[in-house]
Amino acid sequence: MFKIALTLLLSAHCAFAYLVSNDDNYYVYRTPHVHYILTESDFKYLPKLTAQMQRSEKLFEREFSWALDERTSLVVTSNKNQVANAFATMSPNNMVVFYKGGIDFLETSATPSWIDTLSSHEVAHVYQLNAKNQLGAFLKKIFGNQTYIPIPVLSWPIFISPTAMLPTFIVEGNAVLNESRLNQGGRLLSGESLVLVSELIHSGKSDLRYLMNANLEFPFGTEKYILGGFFQSYLADKYSFATLNRFFVNHAENNINPFDLKSSFAATFFAGYEKLYQDFQDSVRTKQKSYNAYRGSSVTTSLTKPEFKRIEDTIYFLTTSDAKSPNTLNLFNTASKELNSQRSYLKSGRVYRVDNKLYTSTSYSQNERNIFFALVDDKYNFNPLFKDKYVTDIEGSNVSYFDMTQSFDRGVLYRNQERIAETESKALLDKSGNIYYFKQEAGLKVLYKNHEKLTSFESYYALLTDIIDANEIYFVSNSQNGASLFCYCKGTIKRVLPYDNVMSAMKGSNGYLVSFLNADRYHVTFIENPQAIDQRPFDIKNQLSAEYFKSHVPIEETQITEIPKPYLSLSELRFSEYSMSFLYSKAHTTMLNSFNWIDPLFYSSLSATFSLSNKLAYNQLGFQYLPYATQFYLSGTNETEFYFDETEKVTTNSYRVNMENTLLSKRFSSIKVGLDFQGDSNKFFKNDISTIYFTYQYYEAYFLNYRPYTQFSFTPSIEKSAGRTSQSYSLNVSKNLFWDLYLSIGLSKNDSEYFKLEAASPTQNGFFKRGLSTPIYYSTLYTSNVTQGNLELLYEVPYSKYFYRFPVSVRRLAPFVGYQKSHSKEFFYRTDIDDLSFATAGLEAELLVFHVNPTRVRLLSTEITIEDKTESHIGLEIRTGF
Repeated sequence: MFKIALTLLLSAHCAFAYLVSNDDNYYVYRTPHVHYILTESDFKYLPKLTAQMQRSEKLFEREFSWALDERTSLVVTSNKNQVANAFATMSPNNMVVFYKGGIDFLETSATPSWIDTLSSHEVAHVYQLNAKNQLGAFLKKIFGNQTYIPIPVLSWPIFISPTAMLPTFIVEGNAVLNESRLNQGGRLLSGESLVLVSELIHSGKSDLRYLMNANLEFPFGTEKYILGGFFQSYLADKYSFATLNRFFVNHAENNINPFDLKSSFAATFFAGYEKLYQDFQDSVRTKQKSYNAYRGSSVTTSLTKPEFKRIEDTIYFLTTSDAKSPNTLNLFNTASKELNSQRSYLKSGRVYRVDNKLYTSTSYSQNERNIFFALVDDKYNFNPLFKDKYVTDIEGSNVSYFDMTQSFDRGVLYRNQERIAETESKALLDKSGNIYYFKQEAGLKVLYKNHEKLTSFESYYALLTDIIDANEIYFVSNSQNGASLFCYCKGTIKRVLPYDNVMSAMKGSNGYLVSFLNADRYHVTFIENPQAIDQRPFDIKNQLSAEYFKSHVPIEETQITEIPKPYLSLSELRFSEYSMSFLYSKAHTTMLNSFNWIDPLFYSSLSATFSLSNKLAYNQLGFQYLPYATQFYLSGTNETEFYFDETEKVTTNSYRVNMENTLLSKRFSSIKVGLDFQGDSNKFFKNDISTIYFTYQYYEAYFLNYRPYTQFSFTPSIEKSAGRTSQSYSLNVSKNLFWDLYLSIGLSKNDSEYFKLEAASPTQNGFFKRGLSTPIYYSTLYTSNVTQGNLELLYEVPYSKYFYRFPVSVRRLAPFVGYQKSHSKEFFYRTDIDDLSFATAGLEAELLVFHVNPTRVRLLSTEITIEDKTESHIGLEIRTGF
């Protein structure tokens, strides 16, 4: 019935993620090596950005032994992108992106400046990923910034950038190391980081199988950064920073096997990575022999960090029990020591009460074009009085907060309307309205009350946790083996708790409600009447070499030599990649060639595809424009195929224009409306289709869900073709029933006389997905009056098997059963009615390919009935997003 074509080789793939909508006017400031893309309100940061980038370039070129082979785009997003995030990539081109919510990150990470941190951490990534040997550099000139390219005569590709396949704990660990030097703080100086390392190593959860794979166990990837950073620190102390950073150029020699860590470690350190990592773990165990962790009973536990807030006599905090369902709101009565808990849709964060309604201070997505910090309630409504404010405390009528429109680099702290200071510290208030905060001053943490200095000590890590009054101030800071609770009481600093794994604490009657970090999760307990001792926070610099606190390369004062120019996406288009794929059938052999261009903000993308084949021809030109609420897609295709058992040659010319507008985008819900125009013409027919469609989607999912916790989508459409109006709709529902059992139901119907079936291909794009999934590659089939339905039950089995030498692991298993039925009238080949129904049973495995890429593989058995004939089939399906 269908012509089958099989793609035998890997084809290059580059996914362009959403970066930033056209929420503001962007400008470009060009220097020889870096193009800075930012909004007018951020021009004032250009001197510091350019100075830090120049310092990083000089240092990293020397230590990584590599000069970047193309210019880098550094994007500073507008104030409508307030998320604590940043990233670096070499695909589609060298790029570093700084988002505007870094203040949420600084304090626990022991760093006072977002620009300082990212200018070392993210730029280190660019040098890591960009490193190439001579072969890689040559292939990059032809194929662009792809990780790998397929070779027709081989079953394995050549990797242009082998370093892109390195385990996350090496790539991120190295970046954490480079962020934690140059005398600017960083996660290696954080007590919380040292606790995590100690917990994982002492518990046995730090082995390479756990560390090298994107597992789904607590702490959900943070260990890659922190354990990786401390491992890199161990290597830097043993071999030097320059030797360590040259590892990436050595690994770039592995064009055939980018998973060969043995050879690149041997070339760099003359030792095996397994032995070096074991030595690192042994060194931590030796240093941490006196590590004293709390291991007692718990009031409750959480997979996310609890944040305490006292409201009257009750301490409020949120916890996450399983990361598969909504949060739990906890109310701990400090007098009775009783805990009351209830399910809550409040987002994680510190809980506040305003006008008898509970809120958390969190990043709020009003829509795709506006994300900002605010107070948000359990119905996901934000309080407009707190828009663009990161609230750190509320006491009576007094509020302390960071003004997020000013807090890109350092937090600009306010109490009510009074500007207090620039600081990384999340301030707290006492009942009289006095504001307390730490401020990093060189290597000192200085404690302030309003504008008055109270005390200071050597540290980069100190978090206020509770304020009774000016004579009783509690904070968490470094202990020699981790982090503990301290009190600035009556002018003297004392250590309150003997434990080294303290994350937060708040005073109650005759004791403290304390949050501890353990290897499995956070534990909350009440500690009664601890005995304080005269001990100040430990100066973590005593555990690091002097190399961490040298300037290495001085920061030179820079001058802005010209006014930034308006950003025009079409003029900024850059060639990103050339890719090829191969299709085989009994009738033809075809090579598809695709060229792609994209601008740094991902506003515009252009693709051109043509085929080389003995029979089949395929040519396409596509353009996509995405920055506005209305997104636009245009393509034209010329396709020649053989029909009727390869006896009839048919050339079809097609076009498509699509526009889609997002009307609503909230936490769980979205509404979109779109217009789609497409047409096909050949010697048998000519037809144009105009469609208007509407999509409503409710999508509630939590981190560990195998499928969405709850999903509902409905897409009705009306189309006009050949003077006839027809309707269609699709409905999909998915629900977690109980435990880890998921139910999925789908139904679609189209009563058009002209319905085009086509298989997905690397060149297809657009927003409205017309047609059904078929096993056809670059060939089409036309039907009418299509109705489909399906039902499936799937159960997640918590089974995993991780490997660190072999680059494929099993993360989860999910057996399933299902039933599908479809009805259509097929008019291109034949005119009789087709009914297709089948039951399916099988097993789905979620694999980790290359240690980090989730890939779901289905092995299934089906009983297919067509025209009263039943056939048994065994199938294999592979679905991946990398």
